[in-house]
Amino acid sequence: MVLKIIGALLVVVSAYFYGFHQGQNKEELKNARTQISALERTIEEFKAKQTSDAVALSELRIAESASRDELDRMRSQLADIERILRECPKPTPIGSVIDVSAWQSATKKLSTELTELLNSVQKTTVKTTKNLIQHCGV
Repeated sequence: MVLKIIGALLVVVSAYFYGFHQGQNKEELKNARTQISALERTIEEFKAKQTSDAVALSELRIAESASRDELDRMRSQLADIERILRECPKPTPIGSVIDVSAWQSATKKLSTELTELLNSVQKTTVKTTKNLIQHCGV
């Protein structure tokens, strides 16, 4: 009978430890599932960021290619302009094409004549005004 009691006690104790161990396993499984869910969300976020970065990199490469094409076009235009400038005759100074001294002397002559005419008009106006004042008796 003692053996039966000891056997039953052993069965109860082993069932307790088995149940305790199963409870620990369930708790660990629950924690592991929570961590797996968090890691899966993190992986999805990184996948989305990776996709976004890949699109941005692709757009950057396209813009870089367009910029290189534009740079090549501008270099070609610059080379064409430099070639044209080498082929064109050198511009001549304006003084060798137009007689500047004659233009300056003609301008001075006209300025002098204009000043003389203005002085003459002013003198005439003063005389006329004096005559009017004397004539009207003002």
